[in-house]
Amino acid sequence: MSKKDAYLSGVSPNDASLDTRYFFAFLPVYGYNCNKACLTADRKAYMENSLFIARIFGICYLVMGIGLIFNRKNLLQVMDDFCKNAALTFLAGLSALVVGVVIILTHNIWVANWTVMITIIGWGGLIKGIWMIVFPDSVYKFMEGYRKNKNLLIVHSAVALIFGAVLTFFGFFAG
Repeated sequence: MSKKDAYLSGVSPNDASLDTRYFFAFLPVYGYNCNKACLTADRKAYMENSLFIARIFGICYLVMGIGLIFNRKNLLQVMDDFCKNAALTFLAGLSALVVGVVIILTHNIWVANWTVMITIIGWGGLIKGIWMIVFPDSVYKFMEGYRKNKNLLIVHSAVALIFGAVLTFFGFFAG
């Protein structure tokens, strides 16, 4: 990108390689002939969207992490019952798919800051939803790993707790 193009698009010539109008070359966001005020408005809208989603998922991940720590035995039973019910597996896959697609369509931002966590949640939901709908039998095999290896559930609960704490912090306090 030339210095003139960088100036016209509102991107600093030093940051021209970090052009925020394109997250990937094939995913244009809004307009590409946008002035600096337009790009600033887009960034503000994305930040508001990021904060909103971070608040929702931050609280959810905190509750899930705490629940996994304090109710491990109960959650193992829930996972076992879940895998035996094909309709529940399908509906969970459909829910994950819908949430993933909504996040990707509204927040597909690949930047080097905390907001990329939300994008990763979206893509993870999309992949999980597809997996649970297309390969429902493998869900039971996957859950068997949690039943056989208790450390997986401990690691999962720690990751959910940390993820929830980070999203909650940025969503409510640092945003």
